[in-house]
Amino acid sequence: MAILNNYSSPQATQTVGVKISQPGTDARTASAGQLIFNSSWPSLAVVFRKIIPMPTDYNLQTIPHNLGFAPFIRLWILDSNYNPVNNLNYLYANWGVDTQNVYFVLSNYSIGSYIYIELYNIDLSVDIDYPALPYVQYKSFYDSNYGIKVSKDGKSSNSTDPRNFILHSRYRSPLVKAVKTEATINSSNAGIIVGSNTESTIQYTNQDNIPTWNYGFIKKGSSSLSLQLPSGAYEYAPYYAQSYPVTTTDGIKTSVTYITNSSFGQDLGATIVVLRDPLIASNTVAATY
Repeated sequence: MAILNNYSSPQATQTVGVKISQPGTDARTASAGQLIFNSSWPSLAVVFRKIIPMPTDYNLQTIPHNLGFAPFIRLWILDSNYNPVNNLNYLYANWGVDTQNVYFVLSNYSIGSYIYIELYNIDLSVDIDYPALPYVQYKSFYDSNYGIKVSKDGKSSNSTDPRNFILHSRYRSPLVKAVKTEATINSSNAGIIVGSNTESTIQYTNQDNIPTWNYGFIKKGSSSLSLQLPSGAYEYAPYYAQSYPVTTTDGIKTSVTYITNSSFGQDLGATIVVLRDPLIASNTVAATY
């Protein structure tokens, strides 16, 4: 049986906000592709950041964040100079998050000095599809007098350092296309018997036929097949064929399968976070807009 995409759960229409159009275009009537900035476009804001020394053991580590929701999470290993060494993929660690804590377990491949944790303003429990976003943006030479800039307290709006701004229309964070959960799972994907297990699958396909950056999680229940997080926590599902959980993607179509009933227990659901742009350690790639 073919796996089908989750049903749509569109974002509510935005009636207020800020729009900046290309020169010579009326922002009130401009199409999405004619806008340089639109405050209704969902961007990936950081809500928690922490750097901790590399643990010296392979036990479950618990780091409080106390946000009250389960946020989208990424972790990196840093060297002694705070430069990224490796993304914490399945070979280096396994991790997860719930409404109060970050959890991770290192492996003997984890070589570095620090663990860098970032949490973002995406609730992994909320299923939502955001408006179609343009892939072709207006390009021109940099004009420091054009756009919108809001500097941090005590910083100059003429600064060329993007870290000094709360908002800058020329520096773009990754845009969010969708968050898909079991809340809108297609009935054809649920309760499939595979061997001795009963499985369900969430799936997302980018209709623009352009690769997206996709991150999968399972919602922990009583399964003993993977990292022992509390029930209801979200565990990262890496791209690693021999693991459980696992995310599969070709860049266009992405899916996460979770076990709803087996002799090893069960899990409660899954989530795919779909980004239009890559999410990388901030000092590994320089981008000019």
